[in-house]
Amino acid sequence: MWRGAITGLVLLVASSSLRAVAQPPPGSYDFALPSGCYIKALDDCTGEDEADATCQALGVGWSLAQPISINDRTALAASMETQRGPSLPRCTDGLYCPIIQGVADANCAFSGWLNFRSSANVLDGAIDPQAAFPPGCIGTPYYDDTYGYCVDQPSEAGVAAILYSSTSYCNSMTSGSSYTGYFAGELPFGAVMHPICCPPPPPSPPRASFYDPANDDMLNLPSSCVVRVLRNCSTFVNANASCAAAFGTGWVAAAPWSMDDILAMTGWLNSYTNDLPRYYNTSSSSFYCSSAGPVNAANNPGAERWAFWTDIRQAVNGTVRPSGRWQSVRVPNGCYLPGYNQSFGWCSGDARVASPVSTTAVYLRQNDNLCPNGGLEDFSNTINARLPVLCWRCPTTIPAICAPPPMSPPPRPPPMPPRATPDSCGEGFLFITTDDADDVGHCEGSACGMLYSSAITYAMMRVKSASTMRGILLVTGSATGTAATTFAGWRDVACRLDPRVCYQGVTTVTTGDQLLGTDITRFKLVFISSDWCATRGGITQDLGNALQLMASEFRWYLNYANGSVIALAQTCLNEPYSFLPSHLSVSNDYFPDVSFLSSAEPLGSLADDTNNDHCCFHSRINSPDGWNGLQPLAYKTGACPVPWTYFNTTTQQWVLQQCQATHLVSYATCLLPKTEDCNNGIDDNGDGLVDHDDPHCWRCGNFFLEGDEECDDGNQLPYDGCDAFCRIETGSAPPPRPRMVLSPSPPLPPNNRVLCKGVGAAMVTTLPLDGPTSGCTTPGSTCRQMMVGILSYMLNRNASLPLSILALIPGDPGSAARDAFATWVLDLPAPLDTISVTFLQDADAVGSAIFTDARVVYIPSAQTEAGGGLTDAMNAELSTRTTDLDAFVTEFGGSLIVLSQRGLQNPFEFLGLAVASRPGGAGNLTTGLELSSVSGVNITNATLPGSPLQVFTGPSQWSGLTPIVTVSNKCPQALPSYFLDTYYGVDQSCEAVLLFTDTGCIRRGLEANCTDGVDNDGNGLTDFRDPGCRRCGDGVQDGIDGEECDDGNMVDGDLCNNYCQQSRPPEPRASLATATLPFTPIATAAFTAPSFATAAFADALSSKPQAVASQPASPAQPTATTFTCPFTASAT
Repeated sequence: MWRGAITGLVLLVASSSLRAVAQPPPGSYDFALPSGCYIKALDDCTGEDEADATCQALGVGWSLAQPISINDRTALAASMETQRGPSLPRCTDGLYCPIIQGVADANCAFSGWLNFRSSANVLDGAIDPQAAFPPGCIGTPYYDDTYGYCVDQPSEAGVAAILYSSTSYCNSMTSGSSYTGYFAGELPFGAVMHPICCPPPPPSPPRASFYDPANDDMLNLPSSCVVRVLRNCSTFVNANASCAAAFGTGWVAAAPWSMDDILAMTGWLNSYTNDLPRYYNTSSSSFYCSSAGPVNAANNPGAERWAFWTDIRQAVNGTVRPSGRWQSVRVPNGCYLPGYNQSFGWCSGDARVASPVSTTAVYLRQNDNLCPNGGLEDFSNTINARLPVLCWRCPTTIPAICAPPPMSPPPRPPPMPPRATPDSCGEGFLFITTDDADDVGHCEGSACGMLYSSAITYAMMRVKSASTMRGILLVTGSATGTAATTFAGWRDVACRLDPRVCYQGVTTVTTGDQLLGTDITRFKLVFISSDWCATRGGITQDLGNALQLMASEFRWYLNYANGSVIALAQTCLNEPYSFLPSHLSVSNDYFPDVSFLSSAEPLGSLADDTNNDHCCFHSRINSPDGWNGLQPLAYKTGACPVPWTYFNTTTQQWVLQQCQATHLVSYATCLLPKTEDCNNGIDDNGDGLVDHDDPHCWRCGNFFLEGDEECDDGNQLPYDGCDAFCRIETGSAPPPRPRMVLSPSPPLPPNNRVLCKGVGAAMVTTLPLDGPTSGCTTPGSTCRQMMVGILSYMLNRNASLPLSILALIPGDPGSAARDAFATWVLDLPAPLDTISVTFLQDADAVGSAIFTDARVVYIPSAQTEAGGGLTDAMNAELSTRTTDLDAFVTEFGGSLIVLSQRGLQNPFEFLGLAVASRPGGAGNLTTGLELSSVSGVNITNATLPGSPLQVFTGPSQWSGLTPIVTVSNKCPQALPSYFLDTYYGVDQSCEAVLLFTDTGCIRRGLEANCTDGVDNDGNGLTDFRDPGCRRCGDGVQDGIDGEECDDGNMVDGDLCNNYCQQSRPPEPRASLATATLPFTPIATAAFTAPSFATAAFADALSSKPQAVASQPASPAQPTATTFTCPFTASAT
């Protein structure tokens, strides 16, 4: 079939890891796939015959794609749908979309060519690659030729399989994309689409000689190790011996240490075609091994699919075994593969033992209830528990850095200095000083030659840390003390040295528990304040103990992750600077003068021997030899004749370090746990090597060539011919940096610092929770408890407002809306036993209501959903009072509950929310953690009535509210999110059924689209540069908006609260004297109950309203009824 070429759009992919192709520069591609391929969309379209040539014309390495990885196919479909697809220009109508039932699909979003065709046998649901695969690639666990269709199977044989997106016809089977998948069917004659281009897939890992592809119980892992299923049962302590006995020498219990191996192994077991030794046999109701395993007969053993022993344990951090980390017992030192993460692979948070012990094992498991996708789980049952075993064996050809240790001890090395590079050097930055520079009158602001601001700038802007590391972790004793205040001043100066510093936020920890619970690898810089006795609000001994427990994490963070640490004086701590592998020897002293060495030059500060003199320095550092891999930057004046040990090339003798240092620095961290005294003529660590023949004593900058050093000029400075890693520099030095001049503070872009910081709450839902079939009034139901909990939460938010509810319920007692509300109010606990309820029963009453007469305004479901519910007239009146309602929540701290408005003419118009009908029901619901946190009830996805007939679809940012209940599989992006360094991201794409705020956040007129490059709201700002596109809870820590953290939710009570602060700010109190809301008297009827019993209060809520004698009711007056409702906690 001929398909002509027409100018339009082209999608292209290139990979630097598969061919000798240069990595595309930033901005030249749209997104990357998990395999490392780069995707780019161009404004061209082609016919099928020209697609591959169009790719090749871009240069070497470009070709039409045939991704064989499930991960790549998923990512391609999802990323095209959510990121690039919405902005693609359409190709020629009538030739662009597939033909469905004889008619071209006019609603398709995009379609693109791939190098796939449908299988000749249309019933097998497969797609066939057209280009040759690398040898062995089809046999990898990642390949699945049936995966990804947007329909169950191709409708035609031998036709092009395209990438296709359509809300009308493509209900995708691809995870992460709702309407994009792979389609094989009829195309228009002369079809033009977007070529999607990519290099060939990578080859499979090398196969060991003992791997048998015909053995279904074997899997070749990405590391080239081989795992094998042992179907015999074994205890954990006998797992290694059981593998060796069954399969021979070299086979032991599997102990993978890389995420790739863990993922491959779990995926293989999940998709295993033969019967695995199930832990429990449902047909015979018997345990395969023993009932002492993960579950017993009372714990639904039928949900257990498989469980295997491995040789993985809970990770040791010093002498502590923290929850949530695992370690392979066979991983050698230094084997940290790209992406390695000891926290990866758990079934769930519940799968981690809170307080593991030395015998706590980690096993692989799949359980339909607890671990449906398979993964790691702790095992702390009886030591006699028996399970099958996953055995493995690794070839000897694996690169040495990641090879398992040999089964027997290695031979002692020969008595000659080995020539190998130390295995723990990186490009991190470490700056240590004994100066309590953050104390009053020392180095605040730009004092001390801006030394500390320059160090912060160097750490944030010049250190080559991973792109996922952002922001600063401030470790200090008080968030408001002198130490924290001085740090904030240094950061402000750093922002003036380089404005980009300001765009990365600061997270503060003030206790040892907080620090131990923080993943430091998330941050570019860890800044540790002076201790408590040097500076007010400095770190305590509790924090010092936590730092000592995290020594191994800091070593990894600096040496491998290329992080940065700045640490000030620790004179009063029991173990100063104990996060280093060998502790520094710190002596108390008292002196005012310091001198600087040339090692301070890379910081680019103005620090010198004069501007850093102040009274007084309280300590100095004397040892160890080699300074733990650091070098002195400054010292006590007159007390540093030999800054570090070096080899005198004239005398051919080692000259020993002799220095009283006040500042140490490393621009290329090489923290080594030193076990050799380098100057005593003794083999201290028993490796057969003495003093400087031992690699533990080698270091760049000592005038002596060691290991793989190409040069050694006696320092670790760059641009002098020999760089900081002792490698010969071939390029020319950059021009001298101009003398630093502190520029005026740059104008800050708009921020959200003053918004959404209140206590007002709002819950808005399309669910008719008060409807007769909702189940939310059923005694004992979770939904009923939830509504009572939400009412209680809102009534306790703001004590400055009257303890009262305004209920916009026109229905009389006996109606569904009135009775459901009464049920929930009756259940309210003490001390809410003096609450009054005012019923507004017509539009006039709504128009004249004073919202600040109550703490909660309650709006029931529409009368079409719940009898006696809200009318169109009352809803229209609400739309005239949007300003008053907004002020009630945002300024006065009131709360708002709004239930379903399906059936009204303008549903949710007064909140500016957009809705869409789902006549057949929207489907199952996914409930966020916020609902449980607010209601105090354990809410699951099954708690709420499912398959709603109406959903929220917008606007962008949901008028300031947050979606916390969404339609399952219809919410790939709940909130807009972006990258701090580019301000590009993805807009929300979600169908929600319940929106919420408890920070007084109702906002209107926000940026309508955060990804279109258009200033939609006319404020001169586009996309995520507009503060209307940024918010707490979007998973991005917006430092400019004052966020200390952002964990992607609005749960109050976790480490990051609903204000995106680490500690909740003081609750603002509104003054009713300043209210500007209109005041119009409402005719009310008083009800006095002689008894506070349940029956009396229930009778009051269900009785007819009685008019006050002095104000007889008439048609011209609004209808409102007030009940004062004291009751006891025994009400039911």
